[in-house]
Amino acid sequence: MFKIVNFLHLKDIGWLEMLFALYPILSVYSWGIVPLELVMPLILILIALKRCRGHFLKSRIYKPILIFLSFYIAHEIVWLFVMNTVQFYFINATISGIICLGSINLIFPAINKKKLIVSINYVAILSILGLLYHVLLTRMGGSVEPLKLPLIGFDFTRLDELGDRPSSFYIEPQAFVSFMLVPLFLALKENKLLWAGIIIISLFLSTSSTGIAISFILLLFYIFTQKVKLWLKILIIIGGIGLAFLLLSSSFFEVGMNKISNTNIELAERLVNGLFVVQEMNPSDYVLGIRYANPYDYYLAGNVSNFLVMVSDNGMFVSSFWLVIIRFGIIGLIIYLNIFFKIINNYRDILPYILCIFVQLFSNADMIGSGFLFQFIFILSYIEYQRDDSKRKNIIKISNVE
Repeated sequence: MFKIVNFLHLKDIGWLEMLFALYPILSVYSWGIVPLELVMPLILILIALKRCRGHFLKSRIYKPILIFLSFYIAHEIVWLFVMNTVQFYFINATISGIICLGSINLIFPAINKKKLIVSINYVAILSILGLLYHVLLTRMGGSVEPLKLPLIGFDFTRLDELGDRPSSFYIEPQAFVSFMLVPLFLALKENKLLWAGIIIISLFLSTSSTGIAISFILLLFYIFTQKVKLWLKILIIIGGIGLAFLLLSSSFFEVGMNKISNTNIELAERLVNGLFVVQEMNPSDYVLGIRYANPYDYYLAGNVSNFLVMVSDNGMFVSSFWLVIIRFGIIGLIIYLNIFFKIINNYRDILPYILCIFVQLFSNADMIGSGFLFQFIFILSYIEYQRDDSKRKNIIKISNVE
């Protein structure tokens, strides 16, 4: 037991880091009419300000996010006057976007990487146990829904509820995959291959095609960019192929795949809805986006004639990449993607993680919501730690020379 605690750094826990690690789960809950998606960032900001205190003004600010936040606020203010009808959900979405984007630069400087790894691993273990419970239920022919936490409200509907796919405590398998990307990246960076293997198996068992894709992306980067012995590279490649074959041919995975085949609606929505809407936008809308609160309103107004577009009574699913173009046009897309490109240009160490985020842009609709906030606080806190660690090593080298 103590070996496991030491192996996964499970000794030191921080309140800020643990609440942050739990945010992807808690963000779909609410206290009465108040969504935790918006309350949690405010709580995290208060803890971060208390931790930083006088040092906060000296903290770094990631300017590309600040630039997109400024663009976002200006765009939505203008849209209040140019939209035919301003719906209450447009106001709510705007407030939510401002809180999520504005919180990132206030929280990430206070994150302690070591405590973050501890918290992420605790939540990852809990999430995997929940997923295994779901897998066993589907194996026995039962139905599954997100495991609910007591005492707080849960009022979200799963996108893929017809498929009954395992998702642990998360709203859908995609959300589980988005969270597990963090501990998988960290495990590979720390050469904890056993832990990484367990995480990859859980991603396969989630039956998420995105989970399978990011597993292979991170493994390939690990093999070809890390200082790994040749025999270990060969072992990992053989093991990865064997694991994929075993899981794809096993009865456990077959149950999930059979349920996926009965839920083609979800896959089609993720892949094509946004593209079809973009293809039917007016030429002027390509500059700064449609003059509607969302693609669903645009569709209801009769602007989309393609009969292949899939909608439900609750709305329309559009993945993040296409949603940015639809809502903010090409100008907005350039400013949005600059958030990613700036990191890639300056910090190649985190390139595989960013590539996985790009993959999710085409399968995840969380353009600037809780998922975006979670991913970028992790990315920026990781970069901050690596930068400070490099400075510490340089100081040690200089002192040794002297």
